[in-house]
Amino acid sequence: MNSYDTNIKNLTCSCLDWQTKRAEYSIDDPRRLCKHIINKFDIENLPESMKYYKEHILYCQEREMPFRREFQEIMPLLDKKYIALYNDNDWTNIYNEEGEEFALIITSFNDNFKWAKDKKPKDFQEIEIYFDKDKYLQAIGLFEDEKVTIIEKFKEIGEEVEFDGTPLVEVAQRQYYSLLTKEYDQYNVDVTNETISFPYTTIELIERDKEKVREALFKS
Repeated sequence: MNSYDTNIKNLTCSCLDWQTKRAEYSIDDPRRLCKHIINKFDIENLPESMKYYKEHILYCQEREMPFRREFQEIMPLLDKKYIALYNDNDWTNIYNEEGEEFALIITSFNDNFKWAKDKKPKDFQEIEIYFDKDKYLQAIGLFEDEKVTIIEKFKEIGEEVEFDGTPLVEVAQRQYYSLLTKEYDQYNVDVTNETISFPYTTIELIERDKEKVREALFKS
């Protein structure tokens, strides 16, 4: 399989995937791992920076696939007992020092936190406490006066719109609403606790009322 020039020490490869998509990532970032590098790994003797990802690397190795995870930030947790690949729009994958993989989502459903398949690390309560901060909590939904303002903003650009039910997605830091025109064209509204924005339109971002949001967070 591996006819490419791969270097396990430096985590480099001559394949097109590595050259065009993975070379930009640092040596401690698992997104640097193309399938050829993973294929050459001794799973019991991984580079120090990759030991946290042992379980997932083995999964990739068995399927001859690269490391595929979407995330915004690599976060060491609890004095580096865990590494979190933090994703503010979806599951955050969390890995312990033994290389076990877990997945946590910060939702606005029944509880603030949900673990994939109910599989939790032994320090799950401390991890939840770590993420139990305003900047990681779900976005507060739109207030009624904000909805009125949004509809007026669309009128200014010549569009009659109405909200299409409840938020499409409720995840950490963000909610997504859908607007429909009379012709059933669709617009999206992206909501965080700081701003309201309108992708693919000329409508300018709206700053939310910080006091109202803070009060709603306190009550949630």
